Amino acid sequence: MHELFGRDEERGRLQSLLKRGRTGMSGALVLRGAPGVGKSALLDHVQGAAGGSHQILRFDAVDSEAELGYAALHHLLAPHLFRLPGLPLPQRNALGRVFGLQDHSAPPDRLLVGVAALGLLTTAAAEQPLLCLVDDAQWLDEESAVALGFVARRMYAESLTMVFAVREGIESAPALRGLPSLLVDTLPARYATQLLEAVVDGALDTEVRDRIVSATTGNPLALIEAVRELSPAQLSGVSPLPDPVPLGQAIEDLYVRETLTLPAGARALLLAAAADPTGDPNVLWRAGVLLDYDADAAAPAEEQNLLTIRDRVTFRHPLIRAAVYHAAPTALRVRTHAVLADVAGDLGDTDLRAWHLASAATHPDDAVAMELEAAAHRTLSRGGWAAASTLLARSAALTTDLPSRARRPSQPAAVVAAKGDRATAARRRVREWWTRCAA
Repeated sequence: MHELFGRDEERGRLQSLLKRGRTGMSGALVLRGAPGVGKSALLDHVQGAAGGSHQILRFDAVDSEAELGYAALHHLLAPHLFRLPGLPLPQRNALGRVFGLQDHSAPPDRLLVGVAALGLLTTAAAEQPLLCLVDDAQWLDEESAVALGFVARRMYAESLTMVFAVREGIESAPALRGLPSLLVDTLPARYATQLLEAVVDGALDTEVRDRIVSATTGNPLALIEAVRELSPAQLSGVSPLPDPVPLGQAIEDLYVRETLTLPAGARALLLAAAADPTGDPNVLWRAGVLLDYDADAAAPAEEQNLLTIRDRVTFRHPLIRAAVYHAAPTALRVRTHAVLADVAGDLGDTDLRAWHLASAATHPDDAVAMELEAAAHRTLSRGGWAAASTLLARSAALTTDLPSRARRPSQPAAVVAAKGDRATAARRRVREWWTRCAA
């Protein structure tokens, strides 16, 4: 488990709940936040902090069981089912039907199920404070959510503590609305930097570090997954970073799932928006002529709040852009970049055209390599030393002639030598990387 950097407020709220539970008072809290922001880590933290002072009940909901009535309640209450005979008869019968212990030809009364669940949990908490944790509560089945929401609203002096984690932006678990909640936000840059440095086992270049922090917007899971996806050479600055920075399968799946139900045109539009770094709607609409989507394709994506198209194309979260891009099949990415290269050329942006051509290349291509080399020199003239290093490295990779391949990465050395430490670092990264390639 990684240290919880920058979570003092959240830990304080959770510690306060535990303290109330130890002194005979109940409390509930709903942690809300984006995927990967650290809600599960906070549940792990409060579970560990409870130590031996609390009984622990935990349920990690999954979407595959969202349609199974009372699935979560089964899991949470099963360890205390032996207390069922101590409940009043109507409550006992209602919960007995839920667990299939009695005739269930008629559905159990939801109110009685909630009252019975409250009775069972408070009886257990009377013996020892009880901590109930529910992760991914947006996937709770409706019946369990109603019962648990009922319990959370009516407990008071029973030494019962309930903490739910809910993914922000998903319209589910309405039974938990109105309960005390806390937004778990992304980490500020300094804490994200601390986390990144803690999980990297080896050299970490400062420019690479800052770019990963920026690309992941301080999302803890994205930071950790990015480190797993990137090579030691990329982390140390020897090899260039991909764009977008990869997220890793764990968090990519969380975001890609939101796109799976979209029509083909909307998915094509999302990929084009993800592949285009300019965010220019004009580029998007021009590309649509060749990528088989039009303005109407944007409606489903905007309705799901995946992106908005106004003066600029903006994804709801930068991680959605990265997830859409990396989850797309290679052939689709290649085609999309090829079309965007044509659009960039039509608009007179030769540097962007070269970048897209390189991203579309599936084998060495001297013509594209020459365009990248020219783009690198233009970038150097604007002071973009690190960007020029990346462009020249890609240019060399696409070059078939070995002498030219060896020459291109070292060309900017004389130009950048007088530009200070950052320029020297950029030159060093290019030379070291291509020394390895030549070997």
